[in-house]
Amino acid sequence: MEWREASMLNGYALKLTPAELRELGERLDALIRPYIALTRGDAPEGSDVVALHLNAFRHPDAIAAARALEQGREDAR
Repeated sequence: MEWREASMLNGYALKLTPAELRELGERLDALIRPYIALTRGDAPEGSDVVALHLNAFRHPDAIAAARALEQGREDAR
């Protein structure tokens, strides 16, 4: 029960520049790195291996909207 209550599934729609996304990734990596199972020597009693997956990429809808905007500009010329 304790593991189930600690588990999470979150999704966020962020508005970032490429530089901000890069910085966010670096900051998340710095937070997560001390917990990597293969290199963690100070794991407390009761710890276990946990799967964490993070994906961050430009949303497909944003790509389509940018293409449509560009097409509209070209059509207006």
